[in-house]
Amino acid sequence: MAPATSRSWFAPVPPRYSGVAINVGGAVIPLCLSVYLATVVPSLWQVAVATGIMAAVSRSVARIVPGRGIVLPVFVPPVLSALLALLLAPGFAAPCAYVAGTVGTLVGADVLNLRRLRGFEGMVSLGGAGLFDGIFLVGIVAVLLTAWWGARTILESAGPGSGSADDGTELVAAAPSAASSRIRAASSGGR
Repeated sequence: MAPATSRSWFAPVPPRYSGVAINVGGAVIPLCLSVYLATVVPSLWQVAVATGIMAAVSRSVARIVPGRGIVLPVFVPPVLSALLALLLAPGFAAPCAYVAGTVGTLVGADVLNLRRLRGFEGMVSLGGAGLFDGIFLVGIVAVLLTAWWGARTILESAGPGSGSADDGTELVAAAPSAASSRIRAASSGGR
C-alpha cells in the first residue's frame, strides 16, 4: 500500500493524543461565582432543584459535533433557567437562575457527556469551545430575564391606586416637611 503523499515518506506521523482540559472563562470563573452566589441565597433547595432540572435538560439537548465540541441550542438554557428560577425562587430569582444555568449546563452538557466523547481524539475542554458562549449566555441572559421580570412585576404592583401620584409630587412635598421638622428640633435644642 503506497502512502497518500510524499510527506508521509519522510515526516513522522504526528502523535495522537487526548485529554481533558478545564476552561478558565467557561468553567472555573462561572463555578466560583456560582459557589459565592449559593452562599448568599436564603434557601438552597430551590437552587438545587433548578440545577438538577437544568442538568437533565442540558444532557438531553446537547449534541456532539466533530471538530466543534458539545453544542446546545442557544436560548434553551438561559430561558429555562430563568423560568425555573422565577417559578421556584421568586424572591431570589437572579442568583438562582445564574447558578442553575451555569452549573446545570456545565454538569449536564459537559460532565455527563464525557463518556460519549471517549472515541474522539484531541482535547476535550470542560466549559470551552462550543459551551463557552453557552455558559456566558446562560449567566447573562438568565439574570437579565429574571431582573426584567422582577422589575415588571414591581411596576405592575405599584400601578394605579398605590397611593402615589403619577408625577411624584407627594414625595417632593413630604421631603421639605420632614427636613423642616428636623431643623426645628435641632434649633430648639430638642425642646
